[in-house]
Amino acid sequence: MPSTAIADLSYDPRQRCLTVTFITGRIYQYFEVPPDVAGAFATAASKGAFFNREIRGRYAFREITRGTVRRDTASGRRTASRRSSSPRAAARSPDRASGPSGSGRPRATCPAGPAPGR
Repeated sequence: MPSTAIADLSYDPRQRCLTVTFITGRIYQYFEVPPDVAGAFATAASKGAFFNREIRGRYAFREITRGTVRRDTASGRRTASRRSSSPRAAARSPDRASGPSGSGRPRATCPAGPAPGR
């Protein structure tokens, strides 16, 4: 059964970075997520429940949705920017690749992560 909260997720084991796309279209990256946690998330019967129990509040994260407020939990800093009114414009962003076949959702790749001490 498809998740009612999570549209897509991807994991970069080299960088230990989990990218989660919510059905709202917002995309977040979670840093230093162990491979076993990412694997369990990918196979969880209820991805939303797993996310709330095992991911939310446990890992540093940042929002990478284009044109939104971005937060880095380690620094507590916020940077406001205009949110695009067109979801299609966000999906065409050159810094995103397309999501899984047929999903129509953007998928982002993980950067190196938040700088130490931030």
